[in-house]
Amino acid sequence: MDQHVLSELKVLSFLATPILLKGSELGLIGIHHCKQIHHWSHDEIDLVETVAAQLGVLIQSSNVLKEQEKLANSLATMNQDLSKLYVELAAKDEQIDRFMHLISHDLRAPIVAIEGLVDLLKQMFKDEPAESKLRRYLDLISKSTTQITGLTAALLDYARLGQSTLHLEQVDTAELVREIWARCTLGVSNIDLEIFGTLPVVHADRARLTQVFQNILENAVKYRRLEGQAMVDITCQESENFWQFAVNDNGIG
Repeated sequence: MDQHVLSELKVLSFLATPILLKGSELGLIGIHHCKQIHHWSHDEIDLVETVAAQLGVLIQSSNVLKEQEKLANSLATMNQDLSKLYVELAAKDEQIDRFMHLISHDLRAPIVAIEGLVDLLKQMFKDEPAESKLRRYLDLISKSTTQITGLTAALLDYARLGQSTLHLEQVDTAELVREIWARCTLGVSNIDLEIFGTLPVVHADRARLTQVFQNILENAVKYRRLEGQAMVDITCQESENFWQFAVNDNGIG
């Protein structure tokens, strides 16, 4: 306390100790005598120091409670935000689910019609040689409709990434690649596919594997070189826990 203030109050004896909080001084607590000089005993000094220490603890507890209250309010706000987000995500999931159902059903109807027409055409031209362009084109259309049917059936699984289930089966990747290549290069000339080595039979989801290879091969065909012979090659290497495929091309990409 300021010496001038003590003089103004005519304080003859003054005992004070700081109130500390984590090493910082928050204030002072003290007692004084104005009528006579007083010699402070050890008990009186201990009492003042104890009171100062208790006040420091109370102030710290008060600050902790305030921080806890702030944290509680923050958590409540976060819970409200999470609840809103959950509702929004649920609504979006429902919209995606309806959309994917709609796509699957709308795509399925024309595919069934195409399959029926292809079957009729096969009956009409059953005497055509198996190597003829007509028979090869009909086979390609038939295989393409089968692939589209599988992909549309898998659309709902892709819409629910966290809940989708894999339909695992033995897939001959060499056969799959050739089917996709025939479909991607229909009407395209001056581009060849070369497979180095033997492509494996893998335990995988056929629809998803088809989508991967189809995206890569379609991209290679789309961005092929227009002058000279375009080439695409596929290799595969077995690792300890997986198969590693590599697709290369000499296109403009």
